[in-house]
Amino acid sequence: MQESTHETVEIKSIKKEPHDIVVALVGSPNVGKTTLFNVIAGEVGEVANWPGVTVTINIGRKEHEGKKLLIVDLPGVYSLVPQSAEERITRDFILREKPDVVLVVVDSISLEKSLYLAIQVLEMFPRTVIALNKIDIAHKRGEHVNVEKLSKLLGARVVPVSARTGENLHHLLDTLIEIAKKRDHKPLVIDYGVLERHLVNLEKILLKYYPREVVRALSLQILEGDEELLLGVSLEDKKLIKNIIKIIKNELGGEPSVYIAGKRYEYIEKILKDARVSIPYVKEKFQATLDKIFYTPIIGSILSFFILLGVFIIAVGLGMGAPLTNILDALGAKSAANILDTYNPSALIDMGFSELSAIVENALTKIAIPKMFTVIIVDGILGGIGTVMTFVPPIFIFYILFSFIEDSGLYARMSISMSKTFELFGLSPRAAFPMTLSLGCNVPGIVASRTSIDEIERKQIIFSVPMIPCQARLVVLMAMSSYFKYGLHQALFILALYILGFMAFFLTSLFVRRYIYKVKEPPIALIEIPNIHRPSLRVVWWTTLRHVKHFLYRIIKIIVPLSIIAVIVTSYGPHGYSESPTDTFGYHIGKLLGYIFYPFGFNENQSWIIGYGVLSGMIAKETFISSIEVVSGSGFNEFIETLS
Repeated sequence: MQESTHETVEIKSIKKEPHDIVVALVGSPNVGKTTLFNVIAGEVGEVANWPGVTVTINIGRKEHEGKKLLIVDLPGVYSLVPQSAEERITRDFILREKPDVVLVVVDSISLEKSLYLAIQVLEMFPRTVIALNKIDIAHKRGEHVNVEKLSKLLGARVVPVSARTGENLHHLLDTLIEIAKKRDHKPLVIDYGVLERHLVNLEKILLKYYPREVVRALSLQILEGDEELLLGVSLEDKKLIKNIIKIIKNELGGEPSVYIAGKRYEYIEKILKDARVSIPYVKEKFQATLDKIFYTPIIGSILSFFILLGVFIIAVGLGMGAPLTNILDALGAKSAANILDTYNPSALIDMGFSELSAIVENALTKIAIPKMFTVIIVDGILGGIGTVMTFVPPIFIFYILFSFIEDSGLYARMSISMSKTFELFGLSPRAAFPMTLSLGCNVPGIVASRTSIDEIERKQIIFSVPMIPCQARLVVLMAMSSYFKYGLHQALFILALYILGFMAFFLTSLFVRRYIYKVKEPPIALIEIPNIHRPSLRVVWWTTLRHVKHFLYRIIKIIVPLSIIAVIVTSYGPHGYSESPTDTFGYHIGKLLGYIFYPFGFNENQSWIIGYGVLSGMIAKETFISSIEVVSGSGFNEFIETLS
């Protein structure tokens, strides 16, 4: 039996302002749950980490009709029976935190699938509102739902909405407030046939441990395999429960979970037959053509690769210059390349922080602040923040482009086309996003590992994305390629290192899954294919803003402290502050690292210089070159020539 800590997000610990109503937002992936959250809350107020797992929960606030709503955007799940950290979090939050109202988002164009989760929630928690999302798209396809009829059959309020257009959101908020006030709702009861008499017996046992209103739902979940619910149950009662399960299996001739799922789908089919009218929808030719292209393994994979590569080149190129400057230079547009290299957003931010650092340094010098504190403030704190801020333009542009692709429905098709390649190395197509992002910077690539729903895959991504050459490392590679005389040889050298980097990424990932976590099967990629549609500019903006905020929140906590440590190590030694690198702790650490390079034929002086450069490069890879130039007393190219 898997152990559970039963840790939950404490609402009291995450709120900063008083609230009247707590809304738990629940939904399967791709139903538009997060889009609806963005539309209601406007932006993420807080990002809470669930204790013990690398899953975050978005917290938003909305004031409506004089009531303050605290909206908790729970992870996207397909079921309340926990098979993953996300499902466990969602189940525990509803069961233990007891929100005032649960808002379940379902997809109007795939009600058969998305209503399953709504049924589970209604069986457990009666104060539930169902948001019938994408109603505008459903209408265009000829899908019409009798909302009043569906509400009556489910015993819950159903509100048709469109997160894309904002249609009916005011009515949805009114309904949430109305349902939160009422306490006389009853859970949904479905007839499970031969299981009913056994459910009565299970409920009698569970009444000793759980409130009456949830024992039927929890009895069903235990029959579906949720053994965590038995953690607080006595050994005697556990034996009784397991004996009941054994009897049920014998009667059914199979697993009760399969029988329960079948009954729920029968119920969904029955209510939709009464509450929905469908006019046959003919797939648009454009979407049919796209599907044909992306579902062709080789063509789809190649096209997906070039789309992601194009997103990377545009985002990093417009944000930081390279590699777009290199492309412009190769095409003969040297003046345009020079302008972009000098005046790209990251360069302007860097210049701004350089000016600010100079002003602060002069001010501190005038008031006679000791040099040691000046260095820490200027180079450590301001330098660290400046480094972080230079990442923002390419990350911002990348998320805008990626959000367009994702919201349009194209990214799901790209993921399917790349699935076979990633599965060979123990990954799902979800790894494509952090992998591509790492070409710009490894840090946001690591942060983006949270896009994976598989806990082990997240660890695989975290371990392996540092193998991918980022934009800062490209600067070092280009400098190293100057060892070769001919441009073709330099280009082949850089290309070979990129290929090696990607090979290292995939092989490291495979090693982590197979030999560290002892898992042979690749993660299951349940990818629901949305229909192609025009992306919403508001959704793209809010999604981008949320991702960038999350990136800044995570990266500032890492880069700034490391920057301060790096400044101390490279500016201080046994005798205090020193402007000479050979008198600093960095020199001694560099000498230790230098021993690694002895087997490659480097002498003692060359080895410690390289070791010192590696030490600096651990904090910011682009400083590898400047560090070697400072301690060697010559240009990087001249130093490279001394190695030959």
